[in-house]
Amino acid sequence: MGPGRYNLIYGFFKNQIEFGYYREGDCLPSVETLCSVYQVSLQTVRSAYLQLQKEHYIQLARGRHTVVLYNAAADVYLHNLQDYYLARKESLQYLDRNLRTLFYPLFLAGARLLRKEDMLAIKENSLKIVTEPFQISFYCGRQAILVHKNRLAFDLFTESILFYQFLPSLAMHVSSSETKRQLEQLSEQMANDCEQGDREKLVCTYFQILELLNHSLHDFINQAAQSRPVPAQIRFHWQVYRERPQKCYSIAAHLIGQIYIREAYGPGDFLPSYGAMSKNYSVSFSTVRRAVELLASLGIVTTRQGLGTQVAAQTDTVSSNKVLQRIISMFLQVLQIISISLDRIIEQFFPGPRWRTEECLCNLRAQQAQGNSFRMFLIGVGILLCSNDDRPIKEIWDKFYEALLLGLPLLETRAAAQPETASQLLSHAALIIQGLDTEDRFVFHDSLENMMRLVISTAEQILHNLNDHEERKNV
Repeated sequence: MGPGRYNLIYGFFKNQIEFGYYREGDCLPSVETLCSVYQVSLQTVRSAYLQLQKEHYIQLARGRHTVVLYNAAADVYLHNLQDYYLARKESLQYLDRNLRTLFYPLFLAGARLLRKEDMLAIKENSLKIVTEPFQISFYCGRQAILVHKNRLAFDLFTESILFYQFLPSLAMHVSSSETKRQLEQLSEQMANDCEQGDREKLVCTYFQILELLNHSLHDFINQAAQSRPVPAQIRFHWQVYRERPQKCYSIAAHLIGQIYIREAYGPGDFLPSYGAMSKNYSVSFSTVRRAVELLASLGIVTTRQGLGTQVAAQTDTVSSNKVLQRIISMFLQVLQIISISLDRIIEQFFPGPRWRTEECLCNLRAQQAQGNSFRMFLIGVGILLCSNDDRPIKEIWDKFYEALLLGLPLLETRAAAQPETASQLLSHAALIIQGLDTEDRFVFHDSLENMMRLVISTAEQILHNLNDHEERKNV
């Protein structure tokens, strides 16, 4: 597992120790427990713990418990906690308002797939809610997300809830008797929901718990802001590519958008020089080179010695390698998230500002005239993902759209081989244009949903072929 996951574990326990949730002499969870919770390797957890030991937060002992060494006065713990949340005040407000759009449908769909033993485990954890309020806020959501077998969704859930720090330390400072009473009632309700197997009610109760905890959090932040200066704001940042270079993939996705969607570069055109792109994207030459290599592996460009990087006349048959497998796998994971949350996304973001709608319609009609069905699908999804400028949710939407752009060239290679699918996509795309033009949410929803099914089917076939090729190569 890459450094992204290591940093999450390290950052969480470092903060919880500084906040006073874990005090001197307390034992941290075992390495094996954290491997199960975070879905990571033993080495990843050990590396995080070793860094904490190096910084004198904990003491590791082979075959014994991991013990906290850090000690501070009570007011230091409180100030650490206040500083953490004050620095994230703006991002937390936006997250509260927007993440429900994604996570409520994902939790609900996942809860419907939970096994009886999963429900009993959630019931057991719900009874700890007053003493360990973060247990259920993490455990219940984690179980519902894991059912989807979608690593991207799990990563987003984990990073967002870690940004909140599970709220365990906060409970030590703001748990009023009334809050505790409400938590007790909700925990009993959740246990009853699990006992009766009522999965939909379970999700509703779960979100009531989150709402109560978030309300306590914002009260705490507002009170802290009256006595302490608000520091420079720290944005929520989703490490979507994990161990892979963020900028490299982002640049490649942007260039794909320029070639396929914006049509700023046509077949035979040369991309800007490495130097120009390095300056434009504010990255190193090596990052630009990796981005171009990724485009070449997708069959989009060719590098001509002494001349530069030229856009291919047509998307070549791509080579099969693990990078392409990851790209199409991420493409499918994004589509799974969007398809599950589509109703809420459209309800919140459709049709968006009229100028964006007009721009989208212009792009759709241009692609329709050329018969570019897969590109039309991406533009249709893009109108939803580009309609919210609120940070940090915009960053999440942007990463979704990047992942879809990276998969587009792989879909384009299938267009000629699947004329019937392309024809069906074009028919649905015509209805997308109609829905956008008349701002008819239902026409837009149904046509985009139908397109999504066809695109998912095509992408699954591509991934199957790539996996088969790798297996044969390794025999």
